[in-house]
Amino acid sequence: MLLVSISKANESMSLSPYMGNDFVLEEETAMGFEAIRGDVFRTPSSPQYITALVASGFQIACIADFGLLLAILRIHSPVRDKAIMKTWMVVAVLSNVLGGWVCGWVYSLTGASNRARAVLLTTGLVPGIVCVLFFLLNCLLWAADAAGAVDFVVLLGLLITWFGLSLPLTITGAFFAFRLMGSGPVGDRTNLVPTLISQPRKGVAFSCMLSLLPFLVAIEPLILALYAAVNEIPAFLFSTSIFGVLAVVVVSFEVGIIAADYLLQNGDYRWWWLSYLSSGMTGLYCFAFSSIYILVELVVRNTNLVTALSCVIHAAIACLNLGLVAGSISFASGYILVRYVSGYSPSD
Repeated sequence: MLLVSISKANESMSLSPYMGNDFVLEEETAMGFEAIRGDVFRTPSSPQYITALVASGFQIACIADFGLLLAILRIHSPVRDKAIMKTWMVVAVLSNVLGGWVCGWVYSLTGASNRARAVLLTTGLVPGIVCVLFFLLNCLLWAADAAGAVDFVVLLGLLITWFGLSLPLTITGAFFAFRLMGSGPVGDRTNLVPTLISQPRKGVAFSCMLSLLPFLVAIEPLILALYAAVNEIPAFLFSTSIFGVLAVVVVSFEVGIIAADYLLQNGDYRWWWLSYLSSGMTGLYCFAFSSIYILVELVVRNTNLVTALSCVIHAAIACLNLGLVAGSISFASGYILVRYVSGYSPSD
């Protein structure tokens, strides 16, 4: 059913329904994109949250690209571990400028006005979730007297870095983006009264079904990565994870285009969230699969509860990052399609 729906969406990917012509538009076309032409860039619900999620996804992708570059150049070695970690921390902090710029760009596109809240959510939402998960993991390691527990001084330093460096850099990137974009290109294109969506559940169901495609692509590298993590094979874990992330990114780009095209041709202008969720839910599916795999594997080996919960929290952080990157790529490809076809739509 999934492949049939995707093939039908691909068959309808031509630009002819969007471009119009000198003749009278057919009734079927007018019921699709033509009916919502003035609502395509309508401000989505909760624009601050989608802005924060997309900006965090691009920021994580930047950090992951740096790690991939190190792997390609074969710079990893036990002798250089400390220097590499310090360099990676610097890149992670500087990537907040990119996150702030993407925040300003996306939020300007939405046409909303509460910029300060969008910037603060970009700085605090995803890092806050990761910090809470990391703190829970550290508490488990402290309770078990494990050697991998992080000292309180290190945690305090991370918090100082978060508030002292990440927030100003994010504000700096957002400032330049807001100054470049202005009020965004949506102010003079949106109808005053939103068009009624005839079948709102249809677009949601299609996006949820479409999100299974990146998960199916990532399932084999995910199994290999989980096997390497449980059996403590770091080199194999790194290579399989990189391969799986690259495959998900490529498929997410295509899925975003398919989701946005399907929504527009069915008279649904909620492409902001649905194009994001069409690949962003991959992280949720991967976390559910990883949790079941880890718990079953560790129960069979009679591993204690602390180790099992530690592995599940690690999987939650990794799958959260994967979902953010996949959703951001899908959102960007959906926006490219919407922006492209809206330029060919006939004017009123």
